[in-house]
Amino acid sequence: MPTKEKPSTKKSSTRAKPSNKKPAKSSGLSERNGSLTGRQKKFADEYLASGNVTDSARKAGYKQPHVQGFQTLDNIRVKEYIQSKAEKLENENIASMIEVKEFWTKTMRDGLTDIKERIKTSELIAKTYGAFLDKVEHSGAIDIKINWD
Repeated sequence: MPTKEKPSTKKSSTRAKPSNKKPAKSSGLSERNGSLTGRQKKFADEYLASGNVTDSARKAGYKQPHVQGFQTLDNIRVKEYIQSKAEKLENENIASMIEVKEFWTKTMRDGLTDIKERIKTSELIAKTYGAFLDKVEHSGAIDIKINWD
């Protein structure tokens, strides 16, 4: 014989239950435009200058620089900022191989430059083209012993 279900006397609540979850950590990005915070920018600029994570975090004002420095360095926006700045610095400050060879060539061809300097630059140019490579040939048997412990 089928039984009838009793109507539920439990009232439904419209209030949300409190969650035991911790709130998500802020990404550390400025909420307005998704750019770096002032502290992150300071950290990245110091890191570019020194290459030292902990020291850069300390100078940027982090309370736990040995921990927060590495966390900040893992932030994708901080990484992108550092990479773009590093590329820009490299392009501006480091001579390309073409520039170096052009400088050597001008020095080598300059009649006013000391002859020793001109000879040295001609050697450097020649070395870049592999003119002074020493080829060594080995022949004979080689005994190879491999011991597995």
